[in-house]
Amino acid sequence: MRLLTALLILLMSHIVTANELFKKADVSRGKALVEQNCISCHASSFGGNGSEIYTREFRKIKSASGLITQVRNCSTMLDIKWFEEDEINVAAYLNQSYYKFE
Repeated sequence: MRLLTALLILLMSHIVTANELFKKADVSRGKALVEQNCISCHASSFGGNGSEIYTREFRKIKSASGLITQVRNCSTMLDIKWFEEDEINVAAYLNQSYYKFE
């Protein structure tokens, strides 16, 4: 029981809010990167302007860190070669526009 409590305390000490993750992000740069690299792929998969991927009822992303991970996965799959800063900028833009994680 003590081990479980200690592990829980350790885990909770590493919880980071979206505000902390995105506080230095350049949201306008993130928007530009989304427009240049993401919209055409998402539109071909989901129709319209592609934003349905972010607003669908059963979306996969449940946290700010999960959003960054998904942006990183897309960047890797498409061989975009974004820097970590670019991934954070994109995630910050998506969070501000669609996800609203705190």
